[in-house]
Amino acid sequence: MMTVAVDPRAPDHVYCNSRDGQVFGSLDDGASWTTYDLPAKAKELRALAAGKLGPGQSNFLL
Repeated sequence: MMTVAVDPRAPDHVYCNSRDGQVFGSLDDGASWTTYDLPAKAKELRALAAGKLGPGQSNFLL
């Protein structure tokens, strides 16, 4: 794993990425994981950030 990000408003939401560009997310504190695909043109991912844009806004993952 290269990077781990935890949503500050939902600490049970954890995201990480691997060196080969895969992104994984857990919404239950790591009990189960989902694989997310990168956009077709993306070649790699070097960092992650998780959070919320503001009140009433949805969660985001960069």
